[in-house]
Amino acid sequence: MPYAEGRAAGLPRALARLVLMGVGALAVAAQAQVACPRGPLPPGEGLAAHARQLARLAPRCAQDAGYLAWYGAVLLDLGQVEAAAEHLERALLLEPHHLGARLDYARALAALGEPQAARELARTVAEHAPPPPAVQAFLAGFLPPAAVGWRSQGQLSLRAGLDDNLNRATRATNLALTLPGGELLLPLEPSARARSGGFVDLGMELTAQRAGAPGHALELQASARTRRTPGHGELGQEQLDALALWRWPQAAGEWTILAGAGTFRWQGETLRNTGRLGLRRGLAGEGCRPWLGLDLEARQHPMQPALDHSAWLAQGAWVCAGGQPWALQLAAGREFDAARPGGAATRVAVRALAQRQLGAGSRLEGEAQLAHRREEGPYSPLLEGGARLSTTTAALRLDWRHPLGQGWEGALGLELERQAANLQLFSLSRRAVSVGVSLRW
Repeated sequence: MPYAEGRAAGLPRALARLVLMGVGALAVAAQAQVACPRGPLPPGEGLAAHARQLARLAPRCAQDAGYLAWYGAVLLDLGQVEAAAEHLERALLLEPHHLGARLDYARALAALGEPQAARELARTVAEHAPPPPAVQAFLAGFLPPAAVGWRSQGQLSLRAGLDDNLNRATRATNLALTLPGGELLLPLEPSARARSGGFVDLGMELTAQRAGAPGHALELQASARTRRTPGHGELGQEQLDALALWRWPQAAGEWTILAGAGTFRWQGETLRNTGRLGLRRGLAGEGCRPWLGLDLEARQHPMQPALDHSAWLAQGAWVCAGGQPWALQLAAGREFDAARPGGAATRVAVRALAQRQLGAGSRLEGEAQLAHRREEGPYSPLLEGGARLSTTTAALRLDWRHPLGQGWEGALGLELERQAANLQLFSLSRRAVSVGVSLRW
Protein backbone atom coordinates (compact mmCIF):
# COMPACT_ATOMS: atom_id res chain seq x y z
CA MET A 1 0.00 0.00 0.00
CA PRO A 2 1.20 3.57 -0.55
CA TYR A 3 2.96 4.97 2.47
CA ALA A 4 0.72 8.06 2.60
CA GLU A 5 -2.31 5.86 3.40
CA GLY A 6 -0.65 4.74 6.63
CA ARG A 7 -0.49 8.18 8.28
CA ALA A 8 -3.11 9.05 10.92
CA ALA A 9 -3.43 10.76 14.28
CA GLY A 10 -0.85 9.62 16.87
CA LEU A 11 1.75 7.11 15.68
CA PRO A 12 1.58 6.42 11.91
CA ARG A 13 -0.09 3.27 10.77
CA ALA A 14 3.20 2.17 9.21
CA LEU A 15 4.84 2.07 12.63
CA ALA A 16 1.94 0.08 14.06
CA ARG A 17 2.45 -2.45 11.30
CA LEU A 18 6.11 -2.75 12.28
CA VAL A 19 5.01 -3.76 15.79
CA LEU A 20 2.97 -6.61 14.32
CA MET A 21 5.40 -7.67 11.62
CA GLY A 22 7.14 -10.20 13.87
CA VAL A 23 3.92 -12.28 13.78
CA GLY A 24 3.57 -12.28 10.01
CA ALA A 25 7.20 -12.28 8.92
CA LEU A 26 7.60 -16.06 8.87
CA ALA A 27 4.55 -16.46 6.68
CA VAL A 28 5.81 -14.14 3.94
CA ALA A 29 9.57 -14.73 4.08
CA ALA A 30 11.14 -16.21 0.95
CA GLN A 31 14.52 -17.53 -0.02
CA ALA A 32 16.94 -14.80 -1.15
CA GLN A 33 17.65 -14.86 -4.86
CA VAL A 34 21.31 -14.68 -5.79
CA ALA A 35 20.55 -12.55 -8.86
CA CYS A 36 18.86 -9.79 -6.82
CA PRO A 37 21.29 -6.90 -6.13
CA ARG A 38 21.88 -5.93 -2.51
CA GLY A 39 24.52 -3.20 -3.04
CA PRO A 40 26.93 -1.58 -3.27
CA LEU A 41 26.64 0.72 -6.28
CA PRO A 42 28.43 -0.88 -9.27
CA PRO A 43 31.64 0.98 -10.25
CA GLY A 44 31.02 3.69 -12.82
CA GLU A 45 27.23 3.48 -12.62
CA GLY A 46 25.21 6.54 -11.61
CA LEU A 47 22.58 6.40 -8.88
CA ALA A 48 19.66 7.15 -11.19
CA ALA A 49 20.76 4.53 -13.75
CA HIS A 50 21.17 1.97 -10.99
CA ALA A 51 17.65 2.76 -9.73
CA ARG A 52 16.25 2.05 -13.20
CA GLN A 53 18.09 -1.27 -13.27
CA LEU A 54 16.65 -2.17 -9.85
CA ALA A 55 13.15 -1.25 -11.03
CA ARG A 56 13.43 -3.73 -13.93
CA LEU A 57 14.20 -6.50 -11.42
CA ALA A 58 11.20 -5.73 -9.20
CA PRO A 59 8.94 -8.57 -10.47
CA ARG A 60 11.62 -11.18 -9.82
CA CYS A 61 12.93 -9.78 -6.53
CA ALA A 62 9.72 -8.68 -4.82
CA GLN A 63 10.23 -11.21 -2.00
CA ASP A 64 13.96 -10.53 -1.41
CA ALA A 65 14.43 -8.42 1.74
CA GLY A 66 18.01 -7.49 0.85
CA TYR A 67 17.00 -6.24 -2.59
CA LEU A 68 14.07 -4.25 -1.20
CA ALA A 69 16.26 -2.66 1.47
CA TRP A 70 18.91 -1.69 -1.08
CA TYR A 71 16.33 -0.36 -3.57
CA GLY A 72 14.75 1.68 -0.78
CA ALA A 73 18.16 3.13 0.20
CA VAL A 74 18.85 4.13 -3.43
CA LEU A 75 15.43 5.77 -3.79
CA LEU A 76 15.96 7.60 -0.51
CA ASP A 77 19.27 9.02 -1.71
CA LEU A 78 17.52 10.13 -4.92
CA GLY A 79 14.94 12.04 -2.87
CA GLN A 80 12.01 9.71 -3.73
CA VAL A 81 11.10 9.40 -0.06
CA GLU A 82 7.58 7.94 -0.25
CA ALA A 83 8.61 5.23 -2.72
CA ALA A 84 11.67 4.49 -0.58
CA ALA A 85 9.53 4.17 2.56
CA GLU A 86 7.22 1.67 0.82
CA HIS A 87 10.12 -0.57 -0.28
CA LEU A 88 11.81 -0.37 3.13
CA GLU A 89 8.56 -1.26 4.87
CA ARG A 90 8.17 -4.35 2.67
CA ALA A 91 11.79 -5.34 3.42
CA LEU A 92 11.06 -5.18 7.13
CA LEU A 93 7.92 -7.28 6.76
CA LEU A 94 10.11 -9.98 5.25
CA GLU A 95 13.10 -9.53 7.57
CA PRO A 96 12.24 -7.51 10.71
CA HIS A 97 15.86 -7.42 11.99
CA HIS A 98 17.43 -6.07 8.79
CA LEU A 99 19.61 -3.29 10.19
CA GLY A 100 20.12 -1.33 6.97
CA ALA A 101 16.37 -1.25 6.26
CA ARG A 102 15.58 -0.12 9.80
CA LEU A 103 18.13 2.69 9.69
CA ASP A 104 16.93 3.93 6.29
CA TYR A 105 13.27 3.58 7.29
CA ALA A 106 13.96 5.85 10.27
CA ARG A 107 15.48 8.39 7.87
CA ALA A 108 12.44 8.13 5.60
CA LEU A 109 10.01 8.62 8.50
CA ALA A 110 11.88 11.74 9.59
CA ALA A 111 11.83 13.12 6.03
CA LEU A 112 8.08 12.46 5.75
CA GLY A 113 7.32 14.51 8.85
CA GLU A 114 7.10 11.68 11.37
CA PRO A 115 9.98 12.56 13.77
CA GLN A 116 8.40 10.75 16.73
CA ALA A 117 8.16 7.49 14.79
CA ALA A 118 11.68 7.96 13.43
CA ARG A 119 13.09 8.44 16.93
CA GLU A 120 11.24 5.40 18.25
CA LEU A 121 12.54 3.19 15.45
CA ALA A 122 16.09 4.50 15.95
CA ARG A 123 15.77 3.68 19.66
CA THR A 124 14.77 0.08 18.93
CA VAL A 125 17.74 -0.24 16.54
CA ALA A 126 20.14 0.88 19.28
CA GLU A 127 18.60 -1.53 21.79
CA HIS A 128 18.32 -4.71 19.71
CA ALA A 129 20.95 -4.53 16.95
CA PRO A 130 23.51 -1.79 17.64
CA PRO A 131 25.62 -0.82 14.61
CA PRO A 132 29.41 -0.35 14.82
CA PRO A 133 30.55 2.49 17.12
CA ALA A 134 31.29 4.88 14.27
CA VAL A 135 27.78 4.39 12.84
CA GLN A 136 26.24 4.84 16.30
CA ALA A 137 28.00 8.20 16.53
CA PHE A 138 26.54 9.14 13.14
CA LEU A 139 23.00 8.18 14.21
CA ALA A 140 23.29 10.15 17.44
CA GLY A 141 23.87 13.29 15.40
CA PHE A 142 21.38 12.48 12.62
CA LEU A 143 18.21 11.84 14.62
CA PRO A 144 17.22 14.27 17.39
CA PRO A 145 16.77 12.78 20.89
CA ALA A 146 13.27 11.74 21.87
CA ALA A 147 13.01 13.83 25.01
CA VAL A 148 14.99 15.71 27.61
CA GLY A 149 16.29 13.28 30.23
CA TRP A 150 18.65 10.38 30.67
CA ARG A 151 18.44 7.24 28.55
CA SER A 152 20.83 4.35 29.07
CA GLN A 153 21.78 1.00 27.61
CA GLY A 154 24.37 -1.63 28.39
CA GLN A 155 25.96 -4.88 27.34
CA LEU A 156 27.49 -7.74 29.31
CA SER A 157 29.59 -10.24 27.35
CA LEU A 158 31.45 -13.46 28.10
CA ARG A 159 33.91 -15.07 25.69
CA ALA A 160 36.23 -18.04 25.76
CA GLY A 161 38.82 -18.98 23.17
CA LEU A 162 42.35 -19.85 22.16
CA ASP A 163 45.20 -17.41 21.51
CA ASP A 164 48.64 -18.36 20.15
CA ASN A 165 50.29 -15.25 21.65
CA LEU A 166 48.68 -14.47 24.98
CA ASN A 167 51.52 -12.18 26.08
CA ARG A 168 51.96 -10.36 22.72
CA ALA A 169 55.60 -11.41 22.65
CA THR A 170 58.15 -11.05 19.88
CA ARG A 171 58.55 -13.66 17.14
CA ALA A 172 62.32 -13.52 17.68
CA THR A 173 64.02 -16.35 19.57
CA ASN A 174 67.37 -14.59 19.88
CA LEU A 175 68.50 -11.07 20.70
CA ALA A 176 71.38 -9.68 18.62
CA LEU A 177 73.44 -7.01 20.44
CA THR A 178 75.88 -4.73 18.60
CA LEU A 179 79.04 -4.41 20.73
CA PRO A 180 82.40 -2.75 19.99
CA GLY A 181 83.98 -6.16 19.49
CA GLY A 182 81.25 -7.40 17.15
CA GLU A 183 77.75 -8.82 17.31
CA LEU A 184 76.64 -10.94 20.27
CA LEU A 185 73.71 -13.34 19.87
CA LEU A 186 71.78 -14.13 23.06
CA PRO A 187 68.84 -16.55 23.31
CA LEU A 188 65.63 -15.07 24.76
CA GLU A 189 64.38 -16.57 27.98
CA PRO A 190 61.29 -18.80 27.61
CA SER A 191 59.22 -16.30 29.64
CA ALA A 192 59.89 -13.63 26.98
CA ARG A 193 58.65 -15.77 24.10
CA ALA A 194 55.09 -16.11 22.84
CA ARG A 195 52.89 -18.37 24.95
CA SER A 196 49.69 -19.93 23.65
CA GLY A 197 46.65 -21.18 25.51
CA GLY A 198 43.06 -20.57 26.43
CA PHE A 199 41.49 -17.39 27.73
CA VAL A 200 38.22 -16.19 29.22
CA ASP A 201 37.11 -12.57 28.67
CA LEU A 202 34.40 -10.84 30.69
CA GLY A 203 33.36 -7.38 29.57
CA MET A 204 30.74 -4.73 30.31
CA GLU A 205 29.81 -1.59 28.39
CA LEU A 206 27.48 1.15 29.62
CA THR A 207 26.16 4.20 27.75
CA ALA A 208 23.98 7.02 29.06
CA GLN A 209 22.61 9.93 27.02
CA ARG A 210 20.90 13.12 28.08
CA ALA A 211 19.23 15.47 25.63
CA GLY A 212 19.41 19.20 26.17
CA ALA A 213 18.44 22.04 23.87
CA PRO A 214 17.30 20.98 20.37
CA GLY A 215 20.09 18.94 18.83
CA HIS A 216 22.31 19.15 21.93
CA ALA A 217 23.20 15.94 23.75
CA LEU A 218 25.56 14.69 26.45
CA GLU A 219 26.76 11.09 26.20
CA LEU A 220 28.72 9.13 28.81
CA GLN A 221 30.41 5.83 27.96
CA ALA A 222 32.21 3.39 30.24
CA SER A 223 33.69 -0.04 29.60
CA ALA A 224 35.49 -2.63 31.69
CA ARG A 225 37.19 -5.81 30.52
CA THR A 226 39.08 -8.52 32.33
CA ARG A 227 40.93 -11.48 30.82
CA ARG A 228 41.91 -14.66 32.63
CA THR A 229 44.31 -17.22 31.17
CA PRO A 230 44.04 -20.68 32.75
CA GLY A 231 47.47 -22.27 32.81
CA HIS A 232 49.17 -18.85 32.55
CA GLY A 233 47.70 -17.05 35.52
CA GLU A 234 50.39 -14.38 35.49
CA LEU A 235 49.19 -13.13 32.07
CA GLY A 236 45.85 -11.84 33.32
CA GLN A 237 44.90 -8.29 32.37
CA GLU A 238 42.27 -5.65 33.08
CA GLN A 239 41.25 -2.54 31.19
CA LEU A 240 38.98 0.35 32.19
CA ASP A 241 37.92 3.21 29.88
CA ALA A 242 35.57 6.18 30.25
CA LEU A 243 34.51 8.80 27.69
CA ALA A 244 32.26 11.87 27.80
CA LEU A 245 30.96 13.58 24.64
CA TRP A 246 28.99 16.80 24.16
CA ARG A 247 27.34 17.39 20.77
CA TRP A 248 25.66 20.52 19.46
CA PRO A 249 24.39 21.46 15.98
CA GLN A 250 25.88 24.13 13.76
CA ALA A 251 25.30 25.22 10.20
CA ALA A 252 25.78 22.30 7.79
CA GLY A 253 26.79 19.84 10.52
CA GLU A 254 27.58 19.50 14.21
CA TRP A 255 30.43 19.87 16.71
CA THR A 256 31.51 17.34 19.34
CA ILE A 257 33.87 17.79 22.28
CA LEU A 258 35.13 14.64 23.98
CA ALA A 259 37.23 13.83 27.04
CA GLY A 260 38.38 10.38 28.05
CA ALA A 261 40.58 8.44 30.44
CA GLY A 262 41.70 4.82 30.71
CA THR A 263 43.96 2.42 32.56
CA PHE A 264 45.49 -0.91 31.59
CA ARG A 265 46.75 -3.47 34.10
CA TRP A 266 49.01 -6.38 33.14
CA GLN A 267 50.25 -9.18 35.36
CA GLY A 268 48.74 -7.43 38.39
CA GLU A 269 50.52 -4.09 37.80
CA THR A 270 49.31 -0.85 36.22
CA LEU A 271 51.12 -0.76 32.90
CA ARG A 272 49.57 2.35 31.32
CA ASN A 273 47.29 5.28 32.12
CA THR A 274 45.89 7.44 29.33
CA GLY A 275 43.97 10.69 29.02
CA ARG A 276 42.72 12.51 25.94
CA LEU A 277 40.80 15.53 24.73
CA GLY A 278 39.25 15.76 21.28
CA LEU A 279 37.26 17.96 18.95
CA ARG A 280 35.09 16.69 16.08
CA ARG A 281 33.35 18.45 13.24
CA GLY A 282 30.63 16.40 11.54
CA LEU A 283 29.59 17.63 8.10
CA ALA A 284 26.08 17.39 6.74
CA GLY A 285 25.37 14.60 4.31
CA GLU A 286 22.67 12.25 3.03
CA GLY A 287 23.32 8.54 3.45
CA CYS A 288 27.06 9.01 4.03
CA ARG A 289 28.55 11.63 6.29
CA PRO A 290 32.15 12.86 6.69
CA TRP A 291 33.74 14.20 9.86
CA LEU A 292 37.10 15.70 10.86
CA GLY A 293 38.77 15.72 14.25
CA LEU A 294 41.82 16.50 16.36
CA ASP A 295 42.89 14.60 19.52
CA LEU A 296 45.46 15.38 22.20
CA GLU A 297 46.64 12.38 24.20
CA ALA A 298 48.92 11.80 27.21
CA ARG A 299 50.26 8.38 28.26
CA GLN A 300 51.82 7.54 31.60
CA HIS A 301 53.72 4.31 32.34
CA PRO A 302 54.02 3.93 36.13
CA MET A 303 56.45 1.01 35.88
CA GLN A 304 58.61 2.63 33.17
CA PRO A 305 58.41 6.45 33.48
CA ALA A 306 60.95 6.85 30.67
CA LEU A 307 58.21 5.77 28.23
CA ASP A 308 55.80 8.56 29.22
CA HIS A 309 54.82 10.74 26.26
CA SER A 310 52.16 12.95 24.71
CA ALA A 311 50.77 12.99 21.18
CA TRP A 312 48.45 14.83 18.82
CA LEU A 313 46.39 13.04 16.19
CA ALA A 314 44.45 14.49 13.24
CA GLN A 315 41.61 12.31 11.97
CA GLY A 316 39.02 12.14 9.24
CA ALA A 317 36.26 9.63 8.54
CA TRP A 318 33.52 8.76 6.06
CA VAL A 319 30.53 7.04 7.70
CA CYS A 320 27.71 5.41 5.70
CA ALA A 321 24.58 4.20 7.49
CA GLY A 322 22.43 3.21 4.52
CA GLY A 323 22.07 -0.30 3.09
CA GLN A 324 24.96 -2.16 4.73
CA PRO A 325 26.63 0.23 7.25
CA TRP A 326 30.35 0.89 6.95
CA ALA A 327 32.93 3.48 7.95
CA LEU A 328 36.46 4.42 6.89
CA GLN A 329 38.78 6.37 9.20
CA LEU A 330 42.19 7.94 8.48
CA ALA A 331 44.56 9.28 11.14
CA ALA A 332 48.01 10.87 11.27
CA GLY A 333 49.90 12.31 14.22
CA ARG A 334 53.08 12.82 16.14
CA GLU A 335 54.27 11.56 19.51
CA PHE A 336 56.60 14.05 21.17
CA ASP A 337 58.94 13.30 24.06
CA ALA A 338 62.70 13.34 23.52
CA ALA A 339 63.43 11.67 26.89
CA ARG A 340 62.31 8.15 25.95
CA PRO A 341 64.20 5.67 23.76
CA GLY A 342 63.72 6.67 20.14
CA GLY A 343 62.53 10.15 21.06
CA ALA A 344 59.62 11.60 19.07
CA ALA A 345 57.72 9.50 16.55
CA THR A 346 55.25 9.89 13.69
CA ARG A 347 52.36 7.56 13.02
CA VAL A 348 49.66 7.07 10.39
CA ALA A 349 46.75 4.63 10.36
CA VAL A 350 43.72 3.62 8.33
CA ARG A 351 40.78 1.77 9.86
CA ALA A 352 37.67 0.30 8.26
CA LEU A 353 34.50 -1.03 9.89
CA ALA A 354 31.63 -2.77 8.16
CA GLN A 355 28.51 -4.73 8.99
CA ARG A 356 26.47 -7.04 6.80
CA GLN A 357 23.09 -8.62 7.50
CA LEU A 358 23.01 -12.34 6.73
CA GLY A 359 19.34 -13.14 7.29
CA ALA A 360 17.41 -14.59 10.23
CA GLY A 361 18.67 -11.67 12.33
CA SER A 362 22.32 -12.72 12.16
CA ARG A 363 25.04 -10.34 11.03
CA LEU A 364 28.75 -10.22 10.28
CA GLU A 365 30.86 -7.42 11.77
CA GLY A 366 34.36 -6.69 10.56
CA GLU A 367 37.18 -4.32 11.47
CA ALA A 368 40.51 -3.97 9.66
CA GLN A 369 43.39 -1.68 10.58
CA LEU A 370 46.77 -0.84 9.09
CA ALA A 371 49.16 1.40 11.04
CA HIS A 372 52.73 2.58 10.58
CA ARG A 373 54.95 4.18 13.23
CA ARG A 374 58.51 5.51 12.90
CA GLU A 375 60.71 6.95 15.62
CA GLU A 376 62.88 9.96 14.85
CA GLY A 377 65.94 8.93 16.86
CA PRO A 378 67.95 5.73 17.44
CA TYR A 379 66.22 3.27 19.74
CA SER A 380 69.40 1.83 21.26
CA PRO A 381 73.06 1.70 20.16
CA LEU A 382 72.99 -2.01 21.07
CA LEU A 383 70.29 -2.89 18.51
CA GLU A 384 71.19 -2.87 14.81
CA GLY A 385 73.88 -0.28 15.41
CA GLY A 386 71.43 2.36 16.68
CA ALA A 387 68.80 2.07 13.93
CA ARG A 388 65.55 4.04 14.22
CA LEU A 389 62.62 1.77 15.11
CA SER A 390 59.96 1.45 12.40
CA THR A 391 56.90 -0.81 12.71
CA THR A 392 53.96 -1.66 10.46
CA THR A 393 50.96 -3.35 12.07
CA ALA A 394 48.04 -5.04 10.32
CA ALA A 395 45.04 -6.33 12.27
CA LEU A 396 41.74 -7.97 11.34
CA ARG A 397 38.72 -8.79 13.50
CA LEU A 398 35.62 -10.69 12.35
CA ASP A 399 32.53 -11.42 14.46
CA TRP A 400 29.51 -13.46 13.47
CA ARG A 401 26.56 -12.68 15.72
CA HIS A 402 23.17 -14.34 15.97
CA PRO A 403 20.21 -13.28 18.16
CA LEU A 404 19.12 -15.75 20.82
CA GLY A 405 16.07 -13.82 22.01
CA GLN A 406 15.29 -11.21 24.69
CA GLY A 407 18.47 -9.21 24.13
CA TRP A 408 20.79 -12.24 24.06
CA GLU A 409 23.28 -12.85 21.25
CA GLY A 410 25.70 -15.64 20.44
CA ALA A 411 29.01 -14.85 18.76
CA LEU A 412 31.94 -16.47 16.97
CA GLY A 413 35.09 -14.41 16.60
CA LEU A 414 38.40 -14.42 14.76
CA GLU A 415 41.33 -12.05 15.38
CA LEU A 416 44.53 -11.80 13.34
CA GLU A 417 47.44 -9.45 13.99
CA ARG A 418 50.91 -9.11 12.54
CA GLN A 419 53.57 -6.50 13.25
CA ALA A 420 56.67 -6.18 11.09
CA ALA A 421 59.63 -4.18 12.39
CA ASN A 422 63.14 -3.33 11.23
CA LEU A 423 64.31 -4.33 14.74
CA GLN A 424 63.43 -8.01 14.97
CA LEU A 425 62.76 -7.73 18.70
CA PHE A 426 59.55 -5.80 17.93
CA SER A 427 58.11 -8.19 15.31
CA LEU A 428 55.14 -10.22 16.45
CA SER A 429 52.15 -12.17 15.19
CA ARG A 430 48.96 -13.31 16.86
CA ARG A 431 45.90 -15.43 16.06
CA ALA A 432 42.86 -15.99 18.25
CA VAL A 433 39.45 -17.63 17.94
CA SER A 434 36.60 -17.29 20.40
CA VAL A 435 32.98 -18.17 21.11
CA GLY A 436 30.75 -16.21 23.41
CA VAL A 437 27.40 -14.83 24.46
CA SER A 438 26.25 -11.30 25.28
CA LEU A 439 23.23 -9.63 26.83
CA ARG A 440 22.01 -6.17 25.82
CA TRP A 441 19.53 -4.10 27.78
